[in-house]
Amino acid sequence: MVGAGTPPAGEAEVRLAAAVLVALVAVSGAGAAYRPSPLLALDGAYRFSDGTVVSLAATPDGGLLYTDTRTGDLRQLKQVGVGRFRFGPAYLVRRPTRGTIAVTGRRLTLTAAGRTRTGLLVRVRRARVSFQGAGIRLVGKVTSPSTPGRHPAVAIVHGSEAADRDGSDLLANFYSALGYVVLTYDKRGVGESGGTYQEFPSPANVQNLATDAVGALRTLAARNDVDPADIGLVGGSQAGWIIPRAATISPLVHFAVITSGPAVSVGEQGLYAGLTGQGETNPGQEQIHEQLASTQPSGFDPRADLARLSIPTLWLFGREDKTVYVPQTVAVLERLPSRPTVRVFPRAGHFVLDTPHGLSSELPHAHRFAPGFFATISAWLATH
Repeated sequence: MVGAGTPPAGEAEVRLAAAVLVALVAVSGAGAAYRPSPLLALDGAYRFSDGTVVSLAATPDGGLLYTDTRTGDLRQLKQVGVGRFRFGPAYLVRRPTRGTIAVTGRRLTLTAAGRTRTGLLVRVRRARVSFQGAGIRLVGKVTSPSTPGRHPAVAIVHGSEAADRDGSDLLANFYSALGYVVLTYDKRGVGESGGTYQEFPSPANVQNLATDAVGALRTLAARNDVDPADIGLVGGSQAGWIIPRAATISPLVHFAVITSGPAVSVGEQGLYAGLTGQGETNPGQEQIHEQLASTQPSGFDPRADLARLSIPTLWLFGREDKTVYVPQTVAVLERLPSRPTVRVFPRAGHFVLDTPHGLSSELPHAHRFAPGFFATISAWLATH
């Protein structure tokens, strides 16, 4: 609940909640110049003595997003001094104060529930990179472990949002702490990347974005610290159309992790999102079934790409997703010959946060990702 003296989250806060969490990334304006956050120096994964890893990730409003990848706890931090922050009981609910974080050098001190713990920044190297996409030059960054030898690697594929290279730092921190080399990049038409940003997933746009993702994989495969036989793609939402297409045009994709990605056509997905007002309302199942049953696939349809998949894939969903109709998408995935791994989390929506009905109005008051979200990814990667 909202703490005493704190007004309920308004429309602007709901938009910020969605912006920070779209496909689990933060966003920036299309066509805007790349401007690194002043708090980017604190951005990273911090490991505690019990093995817990927490992430501090820069957000579009110049703040930091705190995530505990063991419990799934999620908070937007409020800065109260140099390297000092506080947080409340939920994502955007900051009162009453429930904990504090202080960062000094590589050390993070977390105080919450009457307990103080310290963690150390996981050492990584970050480097600017540029590479060729579909007729354009893209710019991004590589985050790599400081340990010697070759490592598995992932490139993070954007959803529909206009995201820059730092927008995926929550995921970049999570995967780098697992020992992965991670490539993130300014989406075409964003930051320093060329081209024109387009939100709508037309067949041509999906093809371009998939080719851009393959360009990122080529960059990873050429690195001395990457095992070229262990490279994959990670992404959410619209990336559910882009990643399978990339896998059909390049043998460099050896595995994929997709969150809240549709396995149906753009027209079918759009119809469902229209029925829910993109998460504003909760229509009855009878209304959903009646509308979808009379709708044929239209626009870009991923089914042909999905049928050709031979790589291991993990698909993660919130059962209450109001953007992608999960029963319809899961039914498509369960018929695939490649037998992908599918995990559906109850009480979670499109952003896989613990929200009872998956509504956008619930986002500011969510306090964690669905229980087991990060552990599921870790366990699957360890066996695939």
